[in-house]
Amino acid sequence: MLFYDKLLVCFIFLEVVHGSQDNSNVTTLTNENFNEKVFGADTVWVVKFCSHKNKDCQDFEEEFSISANVLKNIVKFGEVNLEENSELAKNFSIDLKLIPVIKIFGILQGDQDINYAGPNTARDLVDSILTSILNKIKAQFGEILPENLIQEVNDKNFDQIITSSSEPWLVQFYAPWCVHCKDLKPIWEQAAVYLKGKIKFASLDATVNKLKAKEYKIDAYPTVKLLPSGQKSPKTAIQYTNERSVTDIVNWVEETLPGPDVLQITASEGFKRSCITKKLCIIGILPHILDCKSTFRQNYLSILKHLGETYKKHDWGWMWSEANAQKPMEDLLNVGGFGYPTLVVLNSAKKKYSVFKGAFTMSNVNEFLLQLAKTKAAPLEQDIASKIVEVDVWDGTDHEDSVAKDEL
Repeated sequence: MLFYDKLLVCFIFLEVVHGSQDNSNVTTLTNENFNEKVFGADTVWVVKFCSHKNKDCQDFEEEFSISANVLKNIVKFGEVNLEENSELAKNFSIDLKLIPVIKIFGILQGDQDINYAGPNTARDLVDSILTSILNKIKAQFGEILPENLIQEVNDKNFDQIITSSSEPWLVQFYAPWCVHCKDLKPIWEQAAVYLKGKIKFASLDATVNKLKAKEYKIDAYPTVKLLPSGQKSPKTAIQYTNERSVTDIVNWVEETLPGPDVLQITASEGFKRSCITKKLCIIGILPHILDCKSTFRQNYLSILKHLGETYKKHDWGWMWSEANAQKPMEDLLNVGGFGYPTLVVLNSAKKKYSVFKGAFTMSNVNEFLLQLAKTKAAPLEQDIASKIVEVDVWDGTDHEDSVAKDEL
């Protein structure tokens, strides 16, 4: 993967230096030619729905052109001007408040599309496109599909595998003779590939395992239910009622799953698991409990939790630490000099980090995250996990200053 990352960076660097303004690889799509060009061709299309008057669209134009030039021999790129093609805006339910909207066609079956939800940078867009293509290949070849990506469960092991698990599960209750169940099989496998790491997949033959079928009130096949993280029971299960397509399943799961927990940094192993393994890790460093009441700390944590919900479709970790509790880590990240609270965005794969400077408000931190691609990152000089020390878990209460108390 390291070689792939370096190669991708080289491609994009060359496009930035040589011809990033070249739009010749971006096709203009209209109400009249869209279906013929996009759906009539056996290739992958990346389509930008935009308005030339929109500032975000203007800012993204160069990055989109770079992406088109990098992948010009692999996929096709197109642009729809929504000011002149309102019919396409209506057909694809484009919200003008959310443009630019990027859709990838040709990965899924038929005219289904994938919504790109990453940062508006060439590198992230190219990475997402290539990942989608690789996932399609994996889903099409059964032998490449990772083992146990979809667990076959039964009455005896259901509770052990699913109910007792702390992770969320998507369970399909099926019947072997059911035609719709057979049609769902390849869709189910593709969805499992796309959602790997976000939710676990399982299938249960409801005609044989009647105890669980009765417990979860299964009266039609296939029935799909999401069992969220934490306590699982028929009451907490959420039934899927949308279309049986990869796009609909993936979008529904990503929208239904709650945002990630904001975890306290208490030990190295937990830090590695919840931070180092993520694409990005957001670390809030909050004032010492003696310098602010528990209510203020909870407010800061609420900001991080809310932002985690906002960006939950990204594979980001969200953690926090008390000021000076992880002093070696803070020294490595050069934080603390601007006061607390503060925030660091860590990219472990690239060994870089960015530090937030400013008032710790929802809007300020959100703007910082939106502008990450344009923010100058500092190199991570040492192994950050080795700097983590063991500390006690905060009990959620205010603490008294024992020294000041003794002096009274």
